Amino acid sequence: MKAIFVEAIANPDYVLFDILALSKVAHDHKISLIVNNTFGMGVASNIYRNASVHSATKWIGGHEMIISGKTLSLHGERHSPNGFALAKWLDMHPHIAWVLYPGLESHPLHEMAKRQMQPSHFGRMLSFGIKGDIQTASQFVDNLKLVSNLPNVGDVKTLVIHPDSTSHSRLTAEEQLKSGVTPDLICVCLPKLIEAINNIIADFQGTFNVVFDA
Repeated sequence: MKAIFVEAIANPDYVLFDILALSKVAHDHKISLIVNNTFGMGVASNIYRNASVHSATKWIGGHEMIISGKTLSLHGERHSPNGFALAKWLDMHPHIAWVLYPGLESHPLHEMAKRQMQPSHFGRMLSFGIKGDIQTASQFVDNLKLVSNLPNVGDVKTLVIHPDSTSHSRLTAEEQLKSGVTPDLICVCLPKLIEAINNIIADFQGTFNVVFDA
């Protein structure tokens, strides 16, 4: 069987792919289009495909256990506004160089995101570049109090990771760059329903104060 397999939203740089264009290519060549819609949360995307696959331990899961579909839409309704709120706050912060979140107009593929995702459902994954060097980024993730420094997504708590010094540390600089990893990159996954966005923002701000005022 021949097929095109693509992520709706790629990790870790959250690039979006033109699913409509790919569906036309697949149709013209009489092959299937299969979309990994994990980061689309299952409810966030409005896309054209033959099949969708999801990592069930992420958005579909709860407390790292499977709870299937009954509460999935509720998760999406809470996750996406929190992701948007944090992205907007970071985008205005003086210690941040850039923010990647499909819901921001500054995202290079924002218009595509509006076409392919449900209104106001841009997900709870985002990344940003902290001003400084690799040590600055490492200090930031190490000094957070509420937020956990863990390489996971779909948890009940807010997670951050600095890929350059953790998940992608064994790659060469060239391989990291091809993977979308830069020394300033910090990835964030907002939690399930139990953490308030104002507490998350307060933790981020407190950590910025520690790192940059030290």
